[in-house]
Amino acid sequence: MGVWSNPHPWLDLFVPGSAVNSFVGEVAANLTLADTGQGPILLYPVKTNRFHLPLFRVPTEEIVFGSIPILQKGGEK
Repeated sequence: MGVWSNPHPWLDLFVPGSAVNSFVGEVAANLTLADTGQGPILLYPVKTNRFHLPLFRVPTEEIVFGSIPILQKGGEK
């Protein structure tokens, strides 16, 4: 299983395409290597017309960036 079985922070959210540069810039400016564990920060562009579930809220733009995990190794189990 490797480090995946250890606790690790994960945040899923959708950021409008028009705001992703400033959002990521502000977040990244405040992160340290200790925050990220030298792991990647993942950004996925998503077309909002792919979502058809009622009550599933995403920003009202054609492209949003979703699932922004900071994959770091957390504390040992």
